[in-house]
Amino acid sequence: MQIDGWQIDEHKLHHFDPKWRAKWHARDRLFECEAADAACLVYSITEISMNRLTGRLAVYQGKTNPALIFNPRNFECRFWDSEDPVEYSRTGRILFVKGGVPSSGPVPLTLIDLDRRRMAVVCKGELSFAPAVHEITERTFKLDFITEQGTVESALIGLDELEWRDLRKPWRLWGLRLGRA
Repeated sequence: MQIDGWQIDEHKLHHFDPKWRAKWHARDRLFECEAADAACLVYSITEISMNRLTGRLAVYQGKTNPALIFNPRNFECRFWDSEDPVEYSRTGRILFVKGGVPSSGPVPLTLIDLDRRRMAVVCKGELSFAPAVHEITERTFKLDFITEQGTVESALIGLDELEWRDLRKPWRLWGLRLGRA
């Protein structure tokens, strides 16, 4: 399939089922970062509750010949219909994804370092709200979480403080433990 100039081979994507997609009216959204020559595809997006969406994640590099660099089996993007589930840092090197391992807990924020092929997970806040991301410096970010009381709680996150995992290692071997901010 062709999305915004990216040739995506849907047969290589985990859980890409055309019959299921047609039944549930699933759609796809591509988030491109020209500076990093990367794209994040959130696919098979469906509404799971009023204005709450979920979808699968695939990350590509190289628009002229897209290479699939990350497409975990057990990963859900979870977000409101009015927000983007994916943001890039100013340099395009770090990808922020609202979602992670499916759970009933808070929606985690997953950081993907495209240069070093690694990821880290930050989980905090109210059960159905993913944090807002504000870049302070290239290595420091402020995350705003909604608490159970509806107030905003902020956390400064330094990239060097996170527990990073290699993207090339199987997702199931990571223990699926979510880090806390």
